[in-house]
Amino acid sequence: QTHKRDVGNGDLFPLSPASDFLQLQNGDVLVSFYYLNGGIVKADNNLHFKKHYLVLKNRTVNNGSNQVWNLFKDNKGIIWGPNQYNSILKLNLATENMIDEEDSILSGPIIMIKQDSGSFIWMGHWRKGLVKMNVDTKEKSFYTQFLHSDSNNKKRVESLLLDGDKIWVGTNQNGLQVFDKKKEKFTEAFVVNTKDKTSITNNSVKDILEYNKDTLIIATLMGVNIFDKKLKTF
Repeated sequence: QTHKRDVGNGDLFPLSPASDFLQLQNGDVLVSFYYLNGGIVKADNNLHFKKHYLVLKNRTVNNGSNQVWNLFKDNKGIIWGPNQYNSILKLNLATENMIDEEDSILSGPIIMIKQDSGSFIWMGHWRKGLVKMNVDTKEKSFYTQFLHSDSNNKKRVESLLLDGDKIWVGTNQNGLQVFDKKKEKFTEAFVVNTKDKTSITNNSVKDILEYNKDTLIIATLMGVNIFDKKLKTF
């Protein structure tokens, strides 16, 4: 079944590309849209339109702040929507209020956001690598020293998977990196090795899924890889 804009039935979805989904505890679904007037839409559990959230800038909703990359809900229930304007939409569903939060230090597209069990939020940045932010103090640290990398490589993080004291980090050009949260540095890297048939198939890692405690599923530009965490082979 296809859900799209249907004015007659009140389904006022934007006519633009959907970029991400986030289901809430009550069954409602938030959808972000990657277009100038896309913003965030709240739908019910049958994907029927409920509300459209947009920010107004210069008296118009046609702005880069409403061009949303992805969605994330923090431990306080606030919805984050990193956008093309290099800022972050923050939606409070309790008050139905959404603001556009700018940060000159963080400035730049955020590809992915995760929060650990403590007070830290981890972000995959378009050009500033892995970012750690303290939720309470807002202090930020940037980690760009990928292993097996050179100055010409993009410091772009495409995907993250939190795994205890380590973070599996999917990069744009430097394969699958392992970040040690205690040591605060990258300690392992898995990159293409044409002489090793058990190595990763491509150095651009788009997503990471924990299949079970010993196995990761890795999405790369050359297909899906199955990674054995114990043997460290693909």
